[in-house]
Amino acid sequence: MNDPMLSLKQLAELTGESRLTWWRRIRCGALPSFKFGRNRRVAASDFRAFLDACREQGDGAGSGHSVTDGDSEGSGRDG
Repeated sequence: MNDPMLSLKQLAELTGESRLTWWRRIRCGALPSFKFGRNRRVAASDFRAFLDACREQGDGAGSGHSVTDGDSEGSGRDG
């Protein structure tokens, strides 16, 4: 396996979102992860796929990934 593994701290630093936000996305199944003992890691390819799925296409429609820790806009409603 030569796909780099990213920690929640690294995801938070890369995106400016909190580690808690990334943990919630993992827990709800929106982002696959690996558990090594007490450590959680996300494959860089899974992270890129998640970001691609969240990309807006110009119509203002979101991807349905609405898990936040209160530091983002949105009503939390789907649709």
